[in-house]
Amino acid sequence: MTTTQLETSQAAAQLEIPQPEAPLAPAQLEMHSATAQLGSSSAPAQLEAPPARRVVEDSRYVLSGLPLAVASFVVCGTAFTAGLSLAVVWIGVPLLMLALLQSRKFATQERARAGAVLGVEVPEPAYRGGRLLPLITDRMTWWELSHAMLRFIPNTIAVSFVATWWAGMLGGVSFALWGWSLPGDDLPELLGLSDTYAASVICYLVTGLIFALTLPAVVRAAARFEARIALTFLGR
Repeated sequence: MTTTQLETSQAAAQLEIPQPEAPLAPAQLEMHSATAQLGSSSAPAQLEAPPARRVVEDSRYVLSGLPLAVASFVVCGTAFTAGLSLAVVWIGVPLLMLALLQSRKFATQERARAGAVLGVEVPEPAYRGGRLLPLITDRMTWWELSHAMLRFIPNTIAVSFVATWWAGMLGGVSFALWGWSLPGDDLPELLGLSDTYAASVICYLVTGLIFALTLPAVVRAAARFEARIALTFLGR
């Protein structure tokens, strides 16, 4: 073998010929796809809340909405009515601005509350800049004022259902502890049951369990009902 052939064989041996990569298994492909999706996501996925926590959060949203509805109606409704009646002599203009600005604060708070119930993020609307004239001519301002003055209507409906179901559940399952203090109970007899105290306890216990089983669905429906109406006014 000549010197030239030896040098050629040594140079070929030193060269590294790249080998084609083996195809990924289906499990590896799914893992890579999931990793890419997680990496490209801008926010982590929200985990669904446990049923018990969901019931508590929905009940808190509906029940805490009652004092907020009363406060928004009293503050915004009173200021707007007084300001509108006194606007001719310009004394009511500050009251009108107070009503509109306070309704905007209530609206900002309700967007966050309703968004948490529905699991969505409600962005703040693009308000017009300025003070008096842009505030009055902004369409969103009047939607917010309308919600502040009318939100007690859907809230009253939702509170009625939530309070009834909680009272029915708690009263039914605990009837054996306080039912003896009642002067008389004719419901079991009207239902064709015995008029004994044990029959009353069983009757109300079954009723309380029915309320307990249907409580998550009723509370969830009431909270979504109120939140969707709120975003009908405030999500424009």
